Amino acid sequence: MPDQRRGTTALLPTARHGPAASDRHHSASAARRDAAATRPATSVAAANTLVSSSLIEIESTHTPPTTGRPPRTGEQDGEAAVLRQGWVKKGPWTPEEDLMLASYIQEHGSGNWRAVPTNTGVMRCSKSCRLRWTNYLRPGIKRGNFTEQEEKLIVHLQALLGNRSLP
Repeated sequence: MPDQRRGTTALLPTARHGPAASDRHHSASAARRDAAATRPATSVAAANTLVSSSLIEIESTHTPPTTGRPPRTGEQDGEAAVLRQGWVKKGPWTPEEDLMLASYIQEHGSGNWRAVPTNTGVMRCSKSCRLRWTNYLRPGIKRGNFTEQEEKLIVHLQALLGNRSLP
């Protein structure tokens, strides 16, 4: 780096402090070897016994934290219990299931979806019941093609706004 005052090049000091990096590496590995040589030799079986006895002591003295409520039963565990018990039906819905779901929702409302599978006898999880009602069975769902007026509105809004997404 040129020195602006004298027109000479200033050299940075290159002196090393302590042993070189390669020397430090070799001395560290040598120290580890020396330490390993001075340790008492233990067999793998003795080490495994020591570890397993320590774990048994920890498990026997460890008490899990309490939440202040009793442990859940399968009935309270919701969907996880339903899946564990294996009585969830998968696949396409039958017209009978649709009828049971629709009649229950019209009588009781669509507020408590967790109660729907057990109270209707439909062997589906609550999420499946909610999605079936919301997307297929709910009254007021419009099916079919767009009307002429709807199509004109869509074309007009696309020309006005372009392809950007709306908030």
